[in-house]
Amino acid sequence: AAEPLSRFTDCPQCPQMVVIPAGDFVLGSRSSEWTVAEDRHEGPRQPVHIGQAFAAGRFEVTVGQFRRFVEASGHQTGFECIGVIDPGAASKLWDAMPGRDFRSPGFAQGDDHPVVCVSWDDARAYLQWLSDTTGARYRLPTEAEWEYMARAGSQDAYTFGDDESRLCQYGNGADRALDGTWNANRWCADGTAIGTAPVGSFRPNAFGLADVHGNVHEWVTDCYHEGYAELPEATRGRGAAWVDPNCATRVIRGGCWAYPPTQLRSARREAWAPHKRSYCVGFRAVRELDP
Repeated sequence: AAEPLSRFTDCPQCPQMVVIPAGDFVLGSRSSEWTVAEDRHEGPRQPVHIGQAFAAGRFEVTVGQFRRFVEASGHQTGFECIGVIDPGAASKLWDAMPGRDFRSPGFAQGDDHPVVCVSWDDARAYLQWLSDTTGARYRLPTEAEWEYMARAGSQDAYTFGDDESRLCQYGNGADRALDGTWNANRWCADGTAIGTAPVGSFRPNAFGLADVHGNVHEWVTDCYHEGYAELPEATRGRGAAWVDPNCATRVIRGGCWAYPPTQLRSARREAWAPHKRSYCVGFRAVRELDP
């Protein structure tokens, strides 16, 4: 019975949720948005119907929220996380950094920052714990749900339109705060250089969701497929996940604080091995609602 766009929490420490209404949108991007070969995997564009309302985290899951889960459950998150080895080098080498985890990713974070250095399995374990704790049904979003809620009615490159110069108002990406060795947005500065910003530091989209562009990539349920030509009817008809048995890669969405504008678009998607942890990757919760 929740009203569309209303907010609620299931417990004082739970993520704040926003009710996302059912609706229709077009999945994927225009070819005019493509800048690298992998962007072709954002097409061909397909109409999708989100058949039932659901709730999405207003913010990405935070360090503080995830820490409470780890302390309560004893869940192990490993001691290695992928990041840029030398941020000042002309060529940015990404590799595993031993001794790094969600508590110490390689840059300063507070409890109100999005958690990083979490695998797909870590994210699912947190959401299962949250479900068990509250009695509600929490999970990762499907890829179709993620793009639908990120667009919030927009079919432009970003939730607010196509103007890259406005991006720093809506998200934390690579910008002119970084030196010339970075591929960055030189139109603006978001106030953050290396690392994440506290969740909700920037303008929300029309659904009231923050950080759908940048800050951290967000895990979704789906396996990675090289395009939408064979999109299943269950995805077209109700936004269901597109999952194959034993798939080797999952999808991450939304882009990262270290990425330039073209990699922060609403349709941008990447393949990522589910066991890997990166200081660019976190997640957002979805909660199912009764019909």
